[in-house]
Amino acid sequence: MTSITQSVPLNPAQAERPKSMPVLGQILMMTKRSLIIQFRSPGELLPSILIGVFFLFIYDSAFGGTAQFLPALRGVNYLAFILPLSVISGALNPPAGQQMVRDIKSGYFDKLLLTPINRSALLLGHILSSGVVIALQTALIVGVALLRGLESVTGGWGLLALIALAVVVGMGFSGFTVGIALRTGSPAAAQGASLIFFPLSFLTSAYFPLEYLDGWLQIAARLNPITYLLDATRAVLIEGWIWNDIWPGLIACVGLTVIPFLFALWSLYERSKQR
Repeated sequence: MTSITQSVPLNPAQAERPKSMPVLGQILMMTKRSLIIQFRSPGELLPSILIGVFFLFIYDSAFGGTAQFLPALRGVNYLAFILPLSVISGALNPPAGQQMVRDIKSGYFDKLLLTPINRSALLLGHILSSGVVIALQTALIVGVALLRGLESVTGGWGLLALIALAVVVGMGFSGFTVGIALRTGSPAAAQGASLIFFPLSFLTSAYFPLEYLDGWLQIAARLNPITYLLDATRAVLIEGWIWNDIWPGLIACVGLTVIPFLFALWSLYERSKQR
């Protein structure tokens, strides 16, 4: 008689288990998914690009000649002065919040919460994909400015620094819109979250240097972190690598990125407790 034996691990804890995907792989997977969805609807990405290009043309045409009468702007390429504002304005409408709302409305987000996926990947997928979109739209706006005669004293490196700063700031605003989406699940609320920051770009040294502002507007501009972002990028494009002007902008950039992401994490935690 033939005996059939089956080998069983002596210690069940040593049995081979399926390996989970590394956190980085999960983040990249969610980012890829979000990008695919975004590029399937390119019409949703056009408004931010058109806003940035529109402002570039309007600001340069309206203030370019007048600015030459100001001692601080005499001989300065006004396109280099106004370009950072156009870029930041375009970055204030990231698609991350709407993407999160779409996942919540479809029920896909709740399904993801039932999986062992790292919770940070649920946020970073949409935020990083928004960063890619903002990088592309900023590069297009910079390209239009170059065609109109933009000059950068730091050359291509300065333009790359401008694009990088816009990407980081845009991802920061993405964290805020994602947090609002997680708390409300409302497309209107997520869209309105972007519009909250849009007026802040005008309470800055938007059109003229800070010393030419007066009264309450100068006070508001000095308290507004976007002012320091604009001053840092303008310094790079117009004067060079002036670190006394660049460091305040970098600090403001960190604050505008980290704080919204922490808000998004907190919102994710609160929503997970309800499920």
